[in-house]
Amino acid sequence: MSERGTTLNPLYEAAADFESDYTSVPAASADDISVDWPCDVEAAAQVYKHWGCVLVRGLLSDIAEQIRQDGETMAQSVRDADYDKRANALLMPGDKTGNRKQIMLFCPTYPVASSHFQAAVDSRVADLLEAFIGPNVELYGQGMYMYKEPEGGMEKAMHQDAPYFYHRNHSFCTAFVHVVPTTEKNGCLRVVPGTSKLGLLAHEDSFSHLALSKDKFPLEKAVQVHGQPGDVVFFNYLTVHGSGNNNSDGPRPALCMQYRSAEDEQVWQGSAQIETLGVPADTPRANTAMLRGVKLG
Repeated sequence: MSERGTTLNPLYEAAADFESDYTSVPAASADDISVDWPCDVEAAAQVYKHWGCVLVRGLLSDIAEQIRQDGETMAQSVRDADYDKRANALLMPGDKTGNRKQIMLFCPTYPVASSHFQAAVDSRVADLLEAFIGPNVELYGQGMYMYKEPEGGMEKAMHQDAPYFYHRNHSFCTAFVHVVPTTEKNGCLRVVPGTSKLGLLAHEDSFSHLALSKDKFPLEKAVQVHGQPGDVVFFNYLTVHGSGNNNSDGPRPALCMQYRSAEDEQVWQGSAQIETLGVPADTPRANTAMLRGVKLG
């Protein structure tokens, strides 16, 4: 039994740390994890390996607007259909927006929007990922387009991505692409540099799916990443992150592209609830492709 009285899968309970909090890592600022593009990829890799994340400012500034336009076309199709599912949208109750429903994300997005796939295979992204996780880089899945509706679009509580797709060697990396200017008001990304060194932390269920304890990992104490279109945050799947509500009058979208080393292996199946975390993965992840290098065996 867990400390919450819920029976958990032994694999998950054995892997998760139920004790750590923000005090377990040194304080950091957005400047500590930031580099400007063009940059020395090895220097960026040192930041990534030390903090578990790096913000590369301006990396995809030339294609950010097309990513946004394609994403907004997808979102408008959902609104035009009175929030019926379109373009692989994941819809949630309207909550603070006051609407019947709201868009949480689109997944998969590469089959829907060509600019999203083009960003995922961009050579600049590949160069950085090779420096971060090794020469054989594999795309994981087919992309997610995170979407916060205007006037209250949902908070994503602080969490790690690791519980959703736990891997043996923890090479998993997300590239979070800003496509509009983001600040605290419209729900900017927040990260806790250094938390990748804590390993897997204990999660719980929340409105926005898996989350860390708000007492131990309050959103307000995480580093705010104020970004401009084309800024890209790369973070390991053990790095704690989240975002607040969008309290502006416009949407706050962002493209999330996910990768892993081709030598890594998914250990348990993905899940959005703690009761089913730790179920062994019985088949290899489908819909993958190599971005850089080869995959053998």
